[in-house]
Amino acid sequence: MVTCLLTGLPAGLLIWFGEWLRIRSVLFYTAAGVAIGLLVRALIFGIVPPFSVAFAVAGCLAGLVYWSAAGRHAGRDAQW
Repeated sequence: MVTCLLTGLPAGLLIWFGEWLRIRSVLFYTAAGVAIGLLVRALIFGIVPPFSVAFAVAGCLAGLVYWSAAGRHAGRDAQW
């Protein structure tokens, strides 16, 4: 439950921000995913490096999946 809240809320805010500014860059969504992954890791486990790479890769993949599903079309509905 805590992990869902710690990842879902920042991801939702970044998705809203990306849609609002019509950001379609894969780099934005993957970097945001990495940042969220590392932030959650630091909040849950403290700042200890061993598993940081796993959280960064998971965040990067999550950002890439979101971009491929919806991020590359960000803001297109607002053009009507």
